[in-house]
Amino acid sequence: MKKLFNKNLLLLLFFVLVFLEAGIVCAQCGPSVGIPCNPLDGTVSSFRDAIIIIIKYLLSIIGIITLTFIVISGIKYIASSGNEEKMKSAKDALNSSIFGLALAILSYVILEVIVGILNG
Repeated sequence: MKKLFNKNLLLLLFFVLVFLEAGIVCAQCGPSVGIPCNPLDGTVSSFRDAIIIIIKYLLSIIGIITLTFIVISGIKYIASSGNEEKMKSAKDALNSSIFGLALAILSYVILEVIVGILNG
């Protein structure tokens, strides 16, 4: 059975998304617009704040990737055409994707609770 994605393709997809996001951010900034291209410029007063911003950014990327996999597993389920083995594979992929999305949301909630506790 042919795999839909392998590790190299997922790594390539991750880097494309990161560089695409960086290009979009820098395309909407600059001295002419009045928005600095450094997303951390003026918003980071401590190392802890920088770590929090980075973690939130990474969690948003994880959420986007997880939602992509939910759509892919839905397409696999529709394309299975009643084949029980393919339907089971698509359902397993969907369950794993939903679990990943729940884990990403839970990570964000835990991060916000920790930040609230640290801020007092």
